Amino acid sequence: MVQEAPLTYRLYNPDKSPLLGDMTTSKDYRGQLFQSGDHVIEVINSTNAPSSYERLVAVK
Repeated sequence: MVQEAPLTYRLYNPDKSPLLGDMTTSKDYRGQLFQSGDHVIEVINSTNAPSSYERLVAVK
């Protein structure tokens, strides 16, 4: 993950309830997805500075 500005992310279940609250981009989520369907990852830049990031998503 490349981080140039303070970034956080949130992970949402298919029913739009949060699976996790704000997480720093330096921490990966490794855990169970409790609902089937499309999950959403919301990346938040808390500054006006441009920022680059990479996110690898893998489901087993």
